[in-house]
This record gives sequence, structure tokens and C-alpha cells, in this order.
Amino acid sequence: MVIYFFLLEYIKKDRMVRFLRFYNKVFVDCILNIVKYIFVRNERHQKIVINIQRHVYHRHIYLLVKSYLINGYNVVIVPNISSIKQFRHCRYLRNEFRNKRLTFGFIANCNVLFTDILSAPKLIKYKKRCYISSLYFVDEKTNNGFKVQILQHPDLYIQRIWDTPHVDFAERINACLAYGNFNSDIYLRISRFNLFNVSNRIELLNKIIELNRFIDSELIQDTGYEIQDRYENKVVIAKVDKNPIPITKIRVELNKFRYTFCFPGAEYPISHNLIEALSVGCVPIIEREYAALLSPPLVDRRDAFIFDDISSLDDTLRTAFSIAENEWKNMSDHCLEYYENYCTPFSIVKQINLLNNDDTIFLLGCISDNYEYLKENV
Repeated sequence: MVIYFFLLEYIKKDRMVRFLRFYNKVFVDCILNIVKYIFVRNERHQKIVINIQRHVYHRHIYLLVKSYLINGYNVVIVPNISSIKQFRHCRYLRNEFRNKRLTFGFIANCNVLFTDILSAPKLIKYKKRCYISSLYFVDEKTNNGFKVQILQHPDLYIQRIWDTPHVDFAERINACLAYGNFNSDIYLRISRFNLFNVSNRIELLNKIIELNRFIDSELIQDTGYEIQDRYENKVVIAKVDKNPIPITKIRVELNKFRYTFCFPGAEYPISHNLIEALSVGCVPIIEREYAALLSPPLVDRRDAFIFDDISSLDDTLRTAFSIAENEWKNMSDHCLEYYENYCTPFSIVKQINLLNNDDTIFLLGCISDNYEYLKENV
């Protein structure tokens, strides 16, 4: 009992230290921000400012911030209840805590102001303003905004392995690799509303088992041809609760397969798994509406094999596994081209910087607001 209370007090103390350290950074950053504004006229780095009032963006605001940091920009976060809550509750943003190019402040001259409200702080001077929205499902009918792709898993950027050059194997396994969580409590959510005409992850898994295409993954690093032969023409699935692939090995393992099977996410179809596959030229096998959500959409037999619905899955798998090596290689090259043009931090920043003042950017994957809208309107 004594040990229990000691640990409890230690945890409280540790949390208090982290709490005070965080708010101390916010306070010190704001003071330094004012000093820099007064005395430093020509800053070395370009700058963006993030001014958000709603707590719905989660990891997606991190990916936007990280994209600009990778491109050499300074990032200023306007401190308010929402942004501080977002920063404290998102472990990926917290990881940037010690990054000296990410600061808090109320005053700045910046290249781009990202905001989700019409009014901006009066002391923020900007060359261009972009509105951030998660309501792509509702707004896109009346607003031709720019859709910011979901990028790779945030941990790949944190560990700086998102762009590690991939080494092509002499011959990739003629099979699909898929990995992730298959918890039905989580992955049946996408069927909650008819927001997307896609099969959920559990339905697809059951169909693959029915077609006798399913096989449990054994991590194939340093394995011989016997296991590779057993994988041929199968959908190889590495479940996080059974055979998880370490985050450091995801792109390496994908690089050993011709294809990846694109299971949809929990509430929104596009998952980071797709982007990681494209980054190593692993051709996606994907449902039509899922493919159409990307901007621009993936194209059948060019950079993906696309099936219309679950009933046509078997035919699509047969076709994919039967094509010649040179045809697959051509599709793989198109996947790499698509990734470089639309799915890297460099391409995202380049495209945003080409937008007009007061354009809207939709952070794909922020589904919360769309569901709240549907609750009230469906």
C-alpha cells in the first residue's frame, strides 16, 4: 500500500513537472517572439503561423506542421485553449517540443497563415492566408479547396526514416502485403453512416478468407524461398496483435512484395499504409471509391488495381497476380511517380504555396466534424 501511494505521488509529480515545463515554454516563446519581432527584421528562415480554434485535427495538423519544418520553415503556433490542448494531447506534436523552429507567439510576419476562423490576430502579418477545414464532405460541393493528402505514419517522420532510399530486390514476391489493426470495435465505424461507399476492413478480411487467399504473415526478413513460395498469389496479413511489423521495417517489408492490399481506415478510407506502399513502388489493390478520394485519384491498371466492390475482388486479385513482370514494373514506376508528385512533405508544401490567398485546404482524414454534421442532417 505504501509503495502504491509512493508511485501515485511520483506520477502526479512527474505530470506536474511536464505541465509546468510545457507552459513555461509557451510563456518564454511568447516573450522571445515579441523581442524577435521588434529587433530582428530579416529572419533567416521562411515562416508559417498556425491559428486553430477547434480541437478536431489530431495527427493531421502535425503532418502539416512537420511538412513545413522538413522544408526549412519556422512554425509559430498561436496559443489558445484549442491549440494548447491539441499540442499537449498529440504525442507527435509533443515530440517537436524541443525543436527550436517550432514556437508559440501572438505576433509575427509570416509567409502563410493557416487558420480555421475568419478573423486572425491583429499582430499576425501574412502574405497569404489559407483556411483549414475538415469538412471536405460538406464543403467541397461549394468550395474547390485543396485536399492535403494523408502522409506516412507520423512515427516514420519522427524517426527520420520516411525517405530512406529503398533497395529493389531482384524479384519481388507476387503477393499482397497488408498490415494493421483488425479490431472490429474500431474498424466497423466506417459503416456507421453511408458517407463512403466502401467495404469495411472486417468484411474484406472475411472475403479474402472465403476466397482462400488469406495467409498469416511471418516476418520474411532473412527468410528463404520456401516461405516466399508459400506467399505467392496470397494476401499476406500482419496483424498488430499477432505478427506486428516494427515501424522501422514497414517500408522494407513492403519493398519485398509486388502489391499491397488497401484496407480502409476506421472512419475514413484513406490510411497511411497506402502512402507507405506508394513510397516504395508497391502497387495498391484498392476499392474504387477509396481510390477516388485521393487527389488526384488513382487510375486502374496505371498506378493501382481497382475493384468496384467486394463481389469483384476475386477477379481483380486473379488479374493482378497474372500480369507479366514488365507490366507490373511499369505500374510500380507510376506509383513512385505519384508518390513523389503528391504525397511527400515537399510536394504538399509546393502545392499549398501555389494556392491563392484565402483558399481552403481540407485535411483529409479529419472525420469528426463530418460525422457531427451527419448526426444533425441525416
